[in-house]
Amino acid sequence: MRPRRLLFALVPAIILYTALEIAGRALVRRAPSEAGTGNALAFDAETGWALPKSAHFTWMGVPATTNRLGLRSHNPWKPGTRPEPVLRILALGDSSVFGHGVADDETFPTVLEALIEDQQPADVQNGGVPGFTCPQSRRLYHRVLHDFSPEILIVYNVHSDRRIASTEDLMFPGAAVPLVGDLGAYRLASALAFKLRVRWGGAGSSLASYTECLRDLVSDQERRKGKVIFAIAPADADFPGQGRSWGPEPGPAGTHLTDYREAMAAVASSTNSLLVNLPAALQQTGLPRDLLLMDAVHPGAQGHVIIAQTLAASLQQAGMITPLVP
Repeated sequence: MRPRRLLFALVPAIILYTALEIAGRALVRRAPSEAGTGNALAFDAETGWALPKSAHFTWMGVPATTNRLGLRSHNPWKPGTRPEPVLRILALGDSSVFGHGVADDETFPTVLEALIEDQQPADVQNGGVPGFTCPQSRRLYHRVLHDFSPEILIVYNVHSDRRIASTEDLMFPGAAVPLVGDLGAYRLASALAFKLRVRWGGAGSSLASYTECLRDLVSDQERRKGKVIFAIAPADADFPGQGRSWGPEPGPAGTHLTDYREAMAAVASSTNSLLVNLPAALQQTGLPRDLLLMDAVHPGAQGHVIIAQTLAASLQQAGMITPLVP
C-alpha cells in the first residue's frame, strides 16, 4: 500500500511541476541569451557569469567582439608591439560600460582610447560586463592583472549594485547555474524573483558592501602605484521632465541612486581620488535625454562620446595624460 500511496502523492507534484515547466518555457526566455541574439554569456565559477573569450556574438541585436581576456576590446598591448610608453587604462562596470545597444567602436572606452592617442600612445580596455556589481568587477580586475596591469582604473559601477535595472537581468541567474538555468520552472522562479526585487528596490550590493568594494579598489591600485578615477554614472533621473522609466524609487533610505552616488563621492574624497560628474557633463550639452540615453541607464552612442570626452578632459586636467612632444 505504501508504494501506491507514494505514487498518488507524487502525481499532483508531477502535474504541478509539469505545468510550471511549460509556463516557464513559454513565458520566460532562455538564460543567458538575449532575445533573438544567441548565447552571449558564459558560466563562471568565480563571478557567476562572464563574457566569452575571443568571441563574436550579438547583444541587443548589435555585433560584439571580445579579446583573449574576455573583454570587449582589442587584445591588450604587449611590449614591442606599439610605441612606448603606453598609458594603460581599465574601465570597470556593468552593461553601461560594456556598451549595451552600441557597436564595439562606439563604447566610451574605445572612444576614450582614440582621444588619448592624440596626446600619447594608450591602451584602454573595456572591463564592462552586463549585470556586474562592484565585487564582481573587482574579481575581474584581479583576474586580468597578469596580462593587463592598468595604471588608471575607471570605476563606473553603480546601477547593478544599487538596483536591478532592466529585464535583461533575468538571464544572469540562469547563467550562474548551468543546465538548471535552462529549466522552465527555474526561469519562472527567476522571473518572479526579479519582479519582486525591482518592486522592493532590492540591491545587487548593499550600500556598505558597495562602499567597501570602492575602497578596496583604491587600495588595490595604490599597492601597484596606480590611480583610480570614479565616474558618477548618469541615469534618466538626471533629465527631469523628459520621462522616467522607473518612476519614484521604492525602498528605504540607503537604497536609492543618490545614496550610492554620495557613497562614491565620499570614497573619492577620503582617498584623494579623481571624481568625474558625468550627469553634469551630459546635462551641460543641452541635448535631449533620448539622444544621450537609450533607456533608464544605458548611454546611447552620443552619450558614450560625451562620457569619453569628459573623461579625457578630466585626465588632461589632472595631469594624467602627457602631451606628445613634437
